Amino acid sequence: MHPHLPLLPPPMASSKSSGTRQPHPFSRFLHQSPSFKCQGSSKSWIVREYNLDGIDIDYEHFAADPDTFAECIGSMDIIIDYVNFQFYAYEMGTTIPQFIRYFETQSNNYKGGKVLVSFGTDGSGGLSPANGFFEACSRLQRQGKLHGIFVWSADDSKKTNFCYEKQSQAFLASLK
Repeated sequence: MHPHLPLLPPPMASSKSSGTRQPHPFSRFLHQSPSFKCQGSSKSWIVREYNLDGIDIDYEHFAADPDTFAECIGSMDIIIDYVNFQFYAYEMGTTIPQFIRYFETQSNNYKGGKVLVSFGTDGSGGLSPANGFFEACSRLQRQGKLHGIFVWSADDSKKTNFCYEKQSQAFLASLK
């Protein structure tokens, strides 16, 4: 038996009858009991049964080796469509060429998934907006590889009135 695989769905789910989003009682259950044993496709029913938009798999707390994690994720019969990879976990002072290489590496690691670029507002590492993050995004966009932007951390962003989230939204909106 594999160690537990943490699963946390979004707190809102689409209603099958009305198409509106509302809190789903299953969300509360998962948040109170956030792990299920990894048994192949056993988690896929959650998405179908409760009409969830997706499942957030918090791999930072996966208490196993990387091969076991990959086996568990690979055995699920749902599609991993977006990956919020933590590019801000790379060393501080990451350059644009390094960032692009990291993006290519992670895109290859998550074949079939759309890797989102990311940066932190908490002083963590990676490529910051001040050092070329949006230039790297422009390069990826020109190659058709920019799937979205993930910003970490709302607690720190609040201190600056979410200026980088707003800049990210404006950047993405300008691409349409």
